[in-house]
Amino acid sequence: MRKVALSTTFGLMIVAFLVGALVFAGVPALAGETGETDDDNRELYDLLEKVVNIISRDALISVEREDLIYSAIEGIIDSLDDPYAAFIPEEDYQVMMDRYRNEGYAGIGVRVTQAPEGARILDVFPDGPAAQADLKADDIIIEVDGVSLADMAIDEIVNHIRGPKGTALDIKILRDNEELGPIQLRRDQIMRPTLTYQEVQIDGEVMGLISIREFAETTPDELEQALDNLSESSALLIDLRGNRGGLLQSAVNASGHLVPSGDLLEVHGRDEILVEFESDSPGLEIPLTVLVDGGTASGAEIMAGIARERADALIVGTETFGKGQVQSVYGVNGAGLRITSAEYVLPSGTRISEDGLIPDVFIFRTGSVRPGPEYLPVATGLGYGDEGDEVQALQLRLKLAGYLDRTPDGEFDVYTQRALMLFQANQGLQPTGVVDGGTRDRLMAVVKRPDSFLDYPELDADSIRQAHPYLPLDRQSLEAWRLLLGILDQ
Repeated sequence: MRKVALSTTFGLMIVAFLVGALVFAGVPALAGETGETDDDNRELYDLLEKVVNIISRDALISVEREDLIYSAIEGIIDSLDDPYAAFIPEEDYQVMMDRYRNEGYAGIGVRVTQAPEGARILDVFPDGPAAQADLKADDIIIEVDGVSLADMAIDEIVNHIRGPKGTALDIKILRDNEELGPIQLRRDQIMRPTLTYQEVQIDGEVMGLISIREFAETTPDELEQALDNLSESSALLIDLRGNRGGLLQSAVNASGHLVPSGDLLEVHGRDEILVEFESDSPGLEIPLTVLVDGGTASGAEIMAGIARERADALIVGTETFGKGQVQSVYGVNGAGLRITSAEYVLPSGTRISEDGLIPDVFIFRTGSVRPGPEYLPVATGLGYGDEGDEVQALQLRLKLAGYLDRTPDGEFDVYTQRALMLFQANQGLQPTGVVDGGTRDRLMAVVKRPDSFLDYPELDADSIRQAHPYLPLDRQSLEAWRLLLGILDQ
């Protein structure tokens, strides 16, 4: 069992998704919060109330008081110049809360896709009615309560399978071209899994694949179970493409299962560190690769960043979304108010900027591969005023060697020049501030970055044996597997 201890400075539920991390909190007392007296605040509230009363009573165009108040709230929010601030109506607020609590639904515990004969089962959720009835992945549900599912739209299929908790339904299935049933099941509350996992066999290696769709309260336990079931794997690929985040505490807690004990994340407010997360998990002892894309956001970026910094994971794919700010959501009379209140910081002190995380190796949707700056050779002739990937490659090595404390940005500025000159001087080289052959060779020797994994032979999809062979293998994932095999082959 992998224990993750989270040390925090307050007990709020924190959420991270596409717009950032959300902190669900109560509404603080207003008087005295910013130094104003009760009289100061009362005067301002009286002003707002008088304006609303005059307009609602005397304006030529009739306006309801409620509409005026909501307009005032919207105006206040607009004045923040905060693109993520919003007033969340009561109905939407409750839907959002229910989603991240993952309260589930009543059904039989399967994930299905449309098939000509009905609904092909992709996954059977543990301990659900379908699992108890020994339904299996790749079974096809062809009939529910006497109604054929053939050629039925997936939404209609789901509506037939789901229903009130405790109600019974009879299904027929097709397994290996043999019709079985009717099988009676009783609907139960189902917790929707947030990830899937399976073993994959390629070139004689057994590796694990975990695809995480979002981070909900159940995700850390789901990930722990997945890691336990994949314990015989020689390497692990975590697919975070399209994962927009979820509960921040869940994302950090889940990340703790991947890395050795130590710091995981800090949440910084305006003037102080609000939360510090750490883990006492043993972490993984196998190579780890994380696959990301432009839809990988917030909590998913946190997991990728923690895995790279604390477990030497290789991040592959394309740049992530880039969202490192935190939004607090306050419950207000059943509705919600969201404002940007903090940002999160990775163990190295790195903030996930608007540019997102830069992969170690770029893998594009076409399957083409381009090494990131860290794996590019240092070019000669670089000097002050140059810019681009080659400069970033130089900066990365200077930073790894301990000579540059700034985030590599691909711009050869005065700080880069000073760092290079100091490196040259300490290595007994002429401190010219320009990369010559001797400087390049010393940098490559001092900061060794093995890149032989990039030369692993191309893979054929037919050579990959999956536990669930109907799950598609796209070009990005094929290249991710190839690089992971290359790491194992080093």
